[in-house]
Amino acid sequence: ITIGTIGLLITESLGQENFLSGIDWPDRIMSALFESVSARTAGFTNMPISIEKISDSGLLLLMALMFIGASPGGTGGGIKTTTLAALMASTRATLRGQDDVVIRNRQISDKVVLKAVGITVGSLLFILMMALLLSMTGNNADEPFSFIEMLFTCISAFATVGFDLGVTKQLGHFGPFVLVIGMFVGRLGI
Repeated sequence: ITIGTIGLLITESLGQENFLSGIDWPDRIMSALFESVSARTAGFTNMPISIEKISDSGLLLLMALMFIGASPGGTGGGIKTTTLAALMASTRATLRGQDDVVIRNRQISDKVVLKAVGITVGSLLFILMMALLLSMTGNNADEPFSFIEMLFTCISAFATVGFDLGVTKQLGHFGPFVLVIGMFVGRLGI
């Protein structure tokens, strides 16, 4: 939550877009905090998110937060924070040349690490397949969606967040079906 809040404050303060501009700093901090929490669980937004209003780096940060998702005890989607923790600990152990993955003086079994890798890679491949299918389907928009808009929508659906950049209302007949399947698979887990 803290990394997401600080990240949104930085990306939207440095960017040319105006997602958090026009409001004073206390409200800006609260808005960034709200969006950081919401991207991991709820999908509510206190300011409209659109491709014109938020920077690409801000969109990337929101996509990462949505992909990671909530903790296992919560109802949010995503790969879960514990999966990310296992991946980060495994990466740290690998870079240090250690044979064992350790988190807070407890050894993590290879089975848990492999499960975390499998969940993450499977989720990434599923989201990319969703984006590929969306890009192949027609839409009712005057101009085609950018890949980042489609990817954002697919991650949002998979992580059961509910953020939208205006893509879903303009999808063709097959597009909503892809998103519904993505929500279903994302909620059950890959």
